[in-house]
Amino acid sequence: MAAPPQPWVWDGPDAGDLGLYVHIPFCARKCVYCDFNTYAGLEALHDRTVEALCDEIRIRGRQTNHPGLVSVFLGGGTPTLLEPDRLGQLLNAIKSSFNLAPDCEITCEANPNSADRRRFQALAVGGVNRVSIGAQSFEQAELQLLGRWHGASAIGKAVAEARQAGIDNVSLDLIYGLPGQSPERFQRSLARALELRPDHLSLYALTVERGTPLARMVRDAEVPEPDDDAAADMYLAAIETCRTAGFTHYEVANWSRTPERHASRHNRLYWRNQSWLGIGPGAHSHRRAARGRTGTSLRWWNLKAVPAYVRCLRDGASPVAGRERVGPKLSQAESLMLGLRLLEEGVADATFRREHGVGLWERFGSVLEHLMAEGLLRFESERILLTHRGLLFHNRVAEALLPS
Repeated sequence: MAAPPQPWVWDGPDAGDLGLYVHIPFCARKCVYCDFNTYAGLEALHDRTVEALCDEIRIRGRQTNHPGLVSVFLGGGTPTLLEPDRLGQLLNAIKSSFNLAPDCEITCEANPNSADRRRFQALAVGGVNRVSIGAQSFEQAELQLLGRWHGASAIGKAVAEARQAGIDNVSLDLIYGLPGQSPERFQRSLARALELRPDHLSLYALTVERGTPLARMVRDAEVPEPDDDAAADMYLAAIETCRTAGFTHYEVANWSRTPERHASRHNRLYWRNQSWLGIGPGAHSHRRAARGRTGTSLRWWNLKAVPAYVRCLRDGASPVAGRERVGPKLSQAESLMLGLRLLEEGVADATFRREHGVGLWERFGSVLEHLMAEGLLRFESERILLTHRGLLFHNRVAEALLPS
């Protein structure tokens, strides 16, 4: 199998933290809002895809000299559609191909009624210590609108069974800003989620992605277009509700009960623009430039189609479909843009200089001054942070920082 672009081996003084993402592209039914690389009705390919994933894991482990991992994330799709023995097979391949840190965070995404006791037990035995459960709503009408195939009661059952299996870090996902959704209905869902005492919450504003069934439904006036102002009101109310419940708002869309224990370590790699290795159909990888240099970072991605991906691995060919070099200016902009999403951490000038060989003010001085004048950013303790107003307009901040 051909190796991705060099440098590829993660070792030496500039190695930094590395995460592993494994994409399981299967769903029982695709939600109307989803534009991820996922497929329903491919049950006949489950076993062959797991074999291909394990092959890629083992090959990449050898190619990268079996580096250390601080996080592993099984995402999708719905990883828990796989049979327990297949989940164990994947986790065993990872553990035999990479050196997992003693405190490695190992996360698996789960949908409420595809994750039963047997699967949670298999995950726990395999080393999974964190699950992210896609609740999305506790309102039955909203679940039906989204094309979800579970009821509200299945969410509580999944949380209880994950904890009974010994997984002590449970996250719940909710979506707000749905067509016709009232703030009161979203608050009811959030209150019911909090009653389950999760360790982590992810609250996402619904976006209407081109080419999805939801986009067609909005176009054909089957459902109203989501109301951005109403979504902003829901978000602001959620901030207060989660604060009152004792959660720390550590990232734009994420809250944790105890940040040092429950904040997503894997997702922090993305927000800190660090390195990760992607396995599976359509998975992306990122190798950042060595610290203190202004060299290029590297990105590459796999074939998206499941049959083509499986065929490549079976034939000993590379599944890499494309690659690009990310120049210093774009890499610096991405580091600042993503780092600002970490609300209490922000981007420290000293860290940015250590990572990129140039200071924040040298690189972004005029843009930062403009965004601060707009009240979107603040400079505090030698770091740049979003303001409360900036939370609502972080997309505008991102656009201003990206090179034209």
